[in-house]
Amino acid sequence: EKGEGKVRVVVNHHWHSEVEASFQDDSPDHRIINCAYKLHQDNKDRPVILVTKDTNMRLKARSLGLQAEDYTTDAIEDVSQVYTGSRLLESIKADVIDSLYSSHSVDLEGLGEINNPMANENFILRNGQKSALAIYDPFESKMVRIDKLNAYGITPRNAEQSFALHMLLDNRIKMVTLSGKAGTGKTLLALAAAMERRTDYRQILLARPIVPLSNRDIGFLPGDIQSKLEPYMQPLYDNLSVIRHQFQSKNKRAVKINEMLESEKLLITPLAYIRGRSLQKVYFIVDE
Repeated sequence: EKGEGKVRVVVNHHWHSEVEASFQDDSPDHRIINCAYKLHQDNKDRPVILVTKDTNMRLKARSLGLQAEDYTTDAIEDVSQVYTGSRLLESIKADVIDSLYSSHSVDLEGLGEINNPMANENFILRNGQKSALAIYDPFESKMVRIDKLNAYGITPRNAEQSFALHMLLDNRIKMVTLSGKAGTGKTLLALAAAMERRTDYRQILLARPIVPLSNRDIGFLPGDIQSKLEPYMQPLYDNLSVIRHQFQSKNKRAVKINEMLESEKLLITPLAYIRGRSLQKVYFIVDE
């Protein structure tokens, strides 16, 4: 089916007085808004819509009375259909929950509500006052109970953290992605799990991108390269301190952290420095 749209190339117009009065800077965004405004003025009988992913640009256009929209082709129509990694299921049969606690796992046949669960999808199963945390184990094709685990002294505080720690400690799961608001324990849990599983790997690598503030690159900061990087890596050191400060300074777990830092078996580094490297048998944590 052929469309009826036309492609039209519009070169820079002279600045419209209203646009010039509102936005004095000669920037590409303002030039585009100026073109859209001129088209709007010349085509009163036809809608002129500025489509951009730039939120600030849309706000500026709307302040002049222009219609402005985001792209819709990559937008999700129903947010509830987005995979979140976990589901809450009410009214599960009580005997199913009892079986989870008695035998640790149950077949999917007893869970009528669950259709085609994703690999390692987590579930909160409830029946009145009874509840259980479970994960779909793709290796066994069963629903497996999630116990409250402890990793290097760190204990989950809610269902989501229990889900995360269970997957981080399962050596059959090769990659885990965690998303959530700041302060929800994503990096802390990943680091605690890495320390718990330290004997399975040659090195623990903790990386995060360098995001300068106010467009100032790290070259503006005083000191050597390590001193320049410390402010950007500080959130990672903070999480490490939370784990270390649970123990007395002479506790073997605290001593182990210090030893691993000194020997670079536990390495905190900018993400850009990982590019091009060949890493084997490494527990790799990428912070956002």
